Order: sequence, then structure tokens, then C-alpha cells
Amino acid sequence: METLLEMKNISKSFPGVKALDNVSFDVRAGEVIALAGANGAGKSTLLKILTGVYNRDEGDVKVLGATVHFKTPEEGKKHGIAAIYQELTVIPNLTVCENIFINEMKNKPYIDHRKYNAKAEALLRELNVSFHARDKVSSLTVANRQMVEIARAVNEKSRILIMDEPTSALTGEEKDKLFSVARELRKKGLGIIFVTHRMKEIFELCDRATVMKDGKLVGTYDIKDLNEDKIVELMLSHSMSAYFPKRTSKAGEVVLSVKNLRCGNKVKDVSFDLRKGEILGITGLLGSGRTETARCLFGVDKPEGGQILLHGVPLKMKSPKDAVKNRIGLVSEDRKELGLVLNMGIGDNICFGSNVVSAIRNKKREKKEAEEYIGKLNVKCTGPKQPVGNLSGGNQQKVVIAKWLLRNCDVLILDEPTRGIDVSAKAEIYKLINACLLY
Repeated sequence: METLLEMKNISKSFPGVKALDNVSFDVRAGEVIALAGANGAGKSTLLKILTGVYNRDEGDVKVLGATVHFKTPEEGKKHGIAAIYQELTVIPNLTVCENIFINEMKNKPYIDHRKYNAKAEALLRELNVSFHARDKVSSLTVANRQMVEIARAVNEKSRILIMDEPTSALTGEEKDKLFSVARELRKKGLGIIFVTHRMKEIFELCDRATVMKDGKLVGTYDIKDLNEDKIVELMLSHSMSAYFPKRTSKAGEVVLSVKNLRCGNKVKDVSFDLRKGEILGITGLLGSGRTETARCLFGVDKPEGGQILLHGVPLKMKSPKDAVKNRIGLVSEDRKELGLVLNMGIGDNICFGSNVVSAIRNKKREKKEAEEYIGKLNVKCTGPKQPVGNLSGGNQQKVVIAKWLLRNCDVLILDEPTRGIDVSAKAEIYKLINACLLY
């Protein structure tokens, strides 16, 4: 099997941190290889060196046998390396065709749209997708926007495709479609690097797995020689069972009662009771109304019918301000967009909006409260002033939860609280959710 990529003895340091220490990694034609490791293992740094975002300090990178040293992502693309990230790079107000051929079109004084649309349609039919070349990307689902990125990579004759957390916002059916396309690309001889925190997906799609820990290579293994517990043990030096806490709480009286709630076309006649000391799960496929129900309970969307009762008293939720006033909190699905101010410090994010911050700010008190919750929640950081945007996903999520714990909420709504974080960080969040019952 042809080797498409060799990364040998790669090292990279940042001020005070050795992000990569003598890491080797290779990708073969016609395979999907998983790159596994906890947050902070060095996966992102390795891929950024490969794509030209970072320069390596030491080591060699060979693409198709030739030594390369990319200084920009554009140089990586010219050598056949494409990447699909969680944050997609498609341009919503352009058509599918324009997104596929954007790098080609931008240098042309005249564009034959009929010709490009025909080429795009042929490519889309090859990928067996349901949308069309003239469709605006803004009208597509997240899964189909990913397909547009894949179509662009195929058109640009990419040989190595990086898929970084591609399923985090997909339904089961959409994931299956994506994996079907990935298998077809594997048959065509592409090498695919697959990064995910969902262990089951590694065994569903991948041929080999490279495991990293603390910036070092643990090893590369055939999938047939691994199982979920083994990968977790290699990543964390502990078995999976040690990371999931036992439940000890007991349910008490009803705190929140929802009766025949209606809102928009997703929330229709929803009823449930939530008791003190209880964790109530709301589940369903993407688009089933889970997030819309949470938004309605938090006052983001105004209810069109039904009742919300807190401690038996009916609430009129006109805005999130009403929810906060009634000690209801929401950890949103998208922490970066809706839960945090990324360029602000950790302490400011924890105290922001709480009664700790008043018209005349008491910086000493804010610092004390922030440090207390950083310690309680074991947030890995340099201190309250560190920008929250510099933290890992798991630690960012802890900051969001700390913000609501400081408000001493009676009801805390958690919408996808472990989205995009590794198994170790998930376990810490689960323990924290259990601990919330005791606050």
C-alpha cells in the first residue's frame, strides 16, 4: 500500500509548553486512520504542522516521498492536503458550485457559469447527494455543507483528507451518509485522517489508529487489535469504567412542572416534571425539538401555549432575564457563540451576570469567587485573568457551568453539555453534573 504521508520525529514547543515531543505518524493510500488522544494530547498541533498553520521545530514531513515544509495552508492544499473542520469554511451566500470551484474561479476574469454548474452537478451525483449545484449553501444542512467541502477536496485532486470532528452536529442518518462517502473516497485511494472523541466511530470507519498522550506518541495499531476500553486506557492510563461516576442522589419534590408547552413548529404539547435532586434527560434526533424546548424554558423563545410552573407558581417567560430572575440557568449547545465571551478572562466569564458584579465592581470579591470555582471545578488554567478562549473545550465548559453555579440556580438546563470534548473531560463534566445536585 502506497504511503502518502510520513511525519517523522516531529517536535514543537510554545512558551513554557512542549506541545509535541518526537512524534511520528503516517497515512497510506486507501485507508482511514484515526488520530486519537485526550484534549491537549497534541493532535491539533500535529495537524496544524501538516497543513502549514504552524512550523515544526524538529522532524521531517514527506508527502508522496518528497520532503515538504509548508509555510501556509495554501501550500498544503497545493500538495493535495484538504481539511474539514467542525467550523466549516464554506461561504453561505454563495452557491454550491461557487464554493466547490472558488479557488479556481477567483483568478478568472470571466466565469462560464453553465460549464461550472455542469461540472459541479456531475461531481455531486458521483458523491450521491440530494442537493444541486445552483443551491445556496445557506439553505443546506450542516451535513450537506460538509459534502460541499468534500466535493471541493475531490475536485482539487486532494490525496489526503483530514476530517476533524465531522460528526459532532450530525444525526445518525447524516453520519451514516458521511461515512458512506468516506468509504467511497477510500476506495479511490485517498488517505483519510479521522479525528473524533466518539470511540464507536473509530471502529465503524477506521483501519488503523494512532494514539497520542501529552504531546507524545503512544503507538499506532490495527483496529482489529483494539477495543474501546483499550484505546481509552492508551489515551489516559485508566480504564473507561473509572471515569463514569455512580449516581447517589435521591429525587425530592417537584421543582419545575411543564404542561402542554407549545412554541413554534418544533415544541408541541410537551409535558414533564423535574424533581429536586434529579437529572432529567430529554432525548431525540437532531431537529426533534430538544434545543427548542430548552430555549423556550429559558425565555429565548416566547411560549405560544401551555404552562411553566416553578415551585408550583406559574411563570411568564418573556426573555432570558425572566429565567435568570427565577433562578433558571442554561448551558447552551454552542458554548463559544452563546455561553462565553472568548476574549475576556476566566474570572470575568464566571462572575459575568451574577450578583457578584454590581454597578460598583468589587474586583477583590470577584477574584475570590472566581478562584473558588476554578478550584472547585478543577479548571486547568493559569488563573482568573487567562482569556477563556485559550482553554480546551472541556475547561471552557466548566467555566460556563461555574457561571451558573455561582448564581445558585434552582433549575439548570444543559444542552449537549459534552459536545466536542474528549472522554476524560466528559467524565469530569458528568461528575460535575452529579455534584450540582449537592450545591
